[in-house]
Amino acid sequence: MLSSLATSLTSQLPPVIPGVGGALITGFQVIATLTSFSAETNPQTTSQYSKFAPEESKATKMIASRDGMTLIYLPAFIVSSTLYCLAEVTDISFLPEHTLAGQFVIVHFLKRLLEVLFLHKYSGKVSQNLSLGIGFYYALSSALICSVALPAELGSTATTVGSGE
Repeated sequence: MLSSLATSLTSQLPPVIPGVGGALITGFQVIATLTSFSAETNPQTTSQYSKFAPEESKATKMIASRDGMTLIYLPAFIVSSTLYCLAEVTDISFLPEHTLAGQFVIVHFLKRLLEVLFLHKYSGKVSQNLSLGIGFYYALSSALICSVALPAELGSTATTVGSGE
């Protein structure tokens, strides 16, 4: 009975690794996570941004924290919004379909940008290169989420899980 329940459940779930590209990306993420733990727990090697950034040094260009945080969140917002809007106005076949996950990515990074602009108070400096690197990573991640998320039909298992039905 337990194995039939597991088989039934897994048949309703999307594939965990979508193809060879997904397998490579997942493998890279696992390796990066496993190898970065010691660097992120060591105070000498942690990423220096926001309030943890050292004073301005000659080795890296430092910018205002507000500008740095904008550089972190803006690329992902632009990428996810562009993918969404292009799919509306063009018939390019390789653009991802609209998904709830893609819409959540847009809302998430818009919320983050609004927080940066109107909520948080910044006083420090951040490395411009670090902000650009994180922004590039977030942009790639948002493109990946928008591209591999499966569209869920209303009433499907994916949309009713957790709704109490």
